[in-house]
Parts: sequence; structure tokens; C-alpha cells
Amino acid sequence: MHGETETSNVPRATWVVAHLLILTTAYWLYFGGGIELVGGWFGRTWLSGNLGRRYLLMGFGVVMWLRMALTAFVLLRRRFDWSECVAVTLAAAVYQLGFALFGARTAAQIGAFDYAAVALFLIGSALNTGSEWQRERFKQDPANKGKLYTQGLFSVVRHPNYLGDILWVAAWGMLTRNWWAATTQDPSQKMTLHSSGMGTPPTQVGSIGIRSSVLCSVPAVTINPARRMARTYRPRT
Repeated sequence: MHGETETSNVPRATWVVAHLLILTTAYWLYFGGGIELVGGWFGRTWLSGNLGRRYLLMGFGVVMWLRMALTAFVLLRRRFDWSECVAVTLAAAVYQLGFALFGARTAAQIGAFDYAAVALFLIGSALNTGSEWQRERFKQDPANKGKLYTQGLFSVVRHPNYLGDILWVAAWGMLTRNWWAATTQDPSQKMTLHSSGMGTPPTQVGSIGIRSSVLCSVPAVTINPARRMARTYRPRT
């Protein structure tokens, strides 16, 4: 998978379209009476919460979809097969629908805590997609083939893409004001172990841009081993 050239865009398009359908379902939960109907399925009376919060939560979902569409067709150059398509689509469903179910009922007014969540979400999104964009530009230069990228945001944090993932997911959960949102962990971390980088060139690890990892929090001082790896690494033939 890693290092292999993609020959078909069908799995990518399927991922993006399926994610859009999931986003549409989230819209129904937020604004189409879906949350009340789902509550009735479980014998509960669920009422729509604060309108401003629902708009913000929906906005988070739209930003996520746009970023993943950019990842699918611009940033993700390696092979993307059907098994990975299924995994990341399921992960998108957990985030989009999980946070909708947790947050659409929250009646609390928007406050400082929520503004902090919005800022954290934007920072995390920028870190994730921005770092992947920087790395993709580096990899487009034939002179950098087989080299480990340690510039830009990757010179500050070992895995800024994963750090971004952790931040935007945490922020989305914060905005729901529902402690159950903490159960919405990164499902794709388990579902995409086949593409987590085991035995693959370090320049290819994590380029999908949706997985999270605690490794992201390692500070920049630990970049030195990566730099040594960059000098000694040779691509497999």
C-alpha cells in the first residue's frame, strides 16, 4: 500500500460521497427533527438543544468533510484501497453521528468554554491539514525521493498531523458539553492498523490524516533521532 501508485480513484470518491451522506444524516439530527425521532426509538424524550451550538457542531462536521475531501484527492498520493475506504468511512460516521447525538440535545448557552473549543478545533484542523500539505509539497520534488521530511511543522513536533487530530477531536467533544462524548475515541486507530506504518518508509506513515496517536505529543527535541534516520534510511527496491 505505502509507496504504491494509485490506479483508481473509485475508493476515494466512494469515501468522499459516503462521508457526505453521513454529514447529511448529521444535518437531519441537528435540524430535521432527527434527534427527537431517534430518542423515541429508545423510549426517551430527546429535545433539540441550543440552536447556536447545533450550528457550530454542524460547522465542525462540514470542515471535517472538506478537509477529508482535500486529503482524498490532493494530499493522499499513495494507494488507497477498499479496506481503508471502509475503515475511514466508519470512523467518519462515529465522529459525525456520535457528536451529533451527544451535542444536538445540549441546551446550555454558548459561553467561553465553547469559544475555546472552536479555537482548539481550528488549530487542530490547521495543524493536521497544514502539516500534510507541507509534506506533500516536499514529496513532490523528485530530489526528495526517499527522504524523511523534518521541516516546517514537523521540525517543531514529531507528528503535527496526529497532534492536530487529537486537538480537533477533543474540541468537538468539548463543544457537545456531554461527558459521554469522551467515549468517542479514534476508531480508525484500530481499524487501520494495516496502514499505521509498520514496516513502511517513515515518509509514508500516517498520510491519511484522520488517525490519532499519542506519539504526536513528543516534543521537537526528539526530532534528532528522526534526522539520523533520514540520513541512514534507504528506500526499499
